[in-house]
Amino acid sequence: MKHPGGVLARAALAGVPLLASCRAAALDEPRPWRDAALGTARWLESVAQPTGSGLAWAAVSAESAEPVSSLYAGAPGVVLFFLELGASTGDEHWLGLARAGADELLAGLPAPDTSVADEAAGLYTGIAGVGFTLGEVWRVTHDGRYRAGLEHCVALLDSSAQTSPSSPGVAWSTNNDVIAGTAGIGFFLTWAAEALDASRPAELARLAGARLESLGEPVGPGLDWPMDPGYPRRMPNFAHGTAGIAAFLARLGRTEPAVRGADYLLSIADRSDGFRVYHHTPDGTDLFYYGWCHGPCGTARLFRELELAEGAARWRELELQCARAVEVSGLPERRLAGFWDNVSRCCGSASVIELFVELHEHTRDPAALEFARRVAADLVARGTRDEHGLRWIQAEHRVQPELLQAQTGLMQGASGIGLALLHLDAAEHGRAWLIVLPDEPR
Repeated sequence: MKHPGGVLARAALAGVPLLASCRAAALDEPRPWRDAALGTARWLESVAQPTGSGLAWAAVSAESAEPVSSLYAGAPGVVLFFLELGASTGDEHWLGLARAGADELLAGLPAPDTSVADEAAGLYTGIAGVGFTLGEVWRVTHDGRYRAGLEHCVALLDSSAQTSPSSPGVAWSTNNDVIAGTAGIGFFLTWAAEALDASRPAELARLAGARLESLGEPVGPGLDWPMDPGYPRRMPNFAHGTAGIAAFLARLGRTEPAVRGADYLLSIADRSDGFRVYHHTPDGTDLFYYGWCHGPCGTARLFRELELAEGAARWRELELQCARAVEVSGLPERRLAGFWDNVSRCCGSASVIELFVELHEHTRDPAALEFARRVAADLVARGTRDEHGLRWIQAEHRVQPELLQAQTGLMQGASGIGLALLHLDAAEHGRAWLIVLPDEPR
């Protein structure tokens, strides 16, 4: 179903300024998104696993499940959600839970002489994501233990960086992507350099960019990057391919290869109504996702990074075209092959909320906020409520639709969904976000 009067239609009115943001809601107005986030928090608290050091969370809520410490699936995402909820409510209880989760992450840090490579180094899979989480707790609490934990994670990445006689720069594996590879680690290092006001993480990020730039493969006028040279599929969108890698290069100010990455995506995109890029080659060119991982919600971040780097209006237009593809897809009512029984931050509705709230933040177009509300209402209605709170039982994998689980983490679970709802509440009430992930344009 086509959404009338959408973001693209309003923003395309030449010479007409975008409308101002909606007024901050009165104190006695309902706050359905924060109320849903509070229900989510109660459920996450109910499935926390006490340890000798603090609190841990498994990816799924089954009693036998082992704790996980990746930003994608485990405790870091829960900690970040509790930080945002504490900022939204002013309730110290949620900050206390965030600290308990961070204490367990501190206790589990590898020894200084440990080599972190492959997924153990990654932003969403390893030490870079843990470092970001500890850094955010430090920035809220000003507790030096968490800053020391962040510095320890940077030092581990520094000592584990791999050079090559045949390529410039550094990497931590053959994986180039945002999820587990060099681009995601690079995003974390640029964040850490700013947070710590330190030159070494900035230098490591620069070296990571040099490596990635050297690995871009010319395709016509553009550049394409594989997730890993040994992997048979090319997945060109944000999580595993060219869009995410080029976005990191744009963040570094390496605009020439970043623009060529965008040119490659332009050459393969479906632009019949908006902007969307297929899931993968060679056998997935007729499959279109719509979320952060393989869809317009993630790919739009490349165009936003290029707009921030260059200031050119064409990048804003392409970002809006990504939003247009989501608007005309029939979401949230229609379930698609690339938007199945999933409402998560990675693949589903939460990523749509994040995109449209971000668009509202930098365009002030009320249509963007209205679409985010519409998706959020559908998302909340799909939740499961009981005496423990609110959670979402969903399918993570399109090819395993029967595998339905309630997850806790950032990218496929309740904490990421709750974070998106809090960001929407913040937009409605004039509150700045607390948690901005390293790969989010800022």
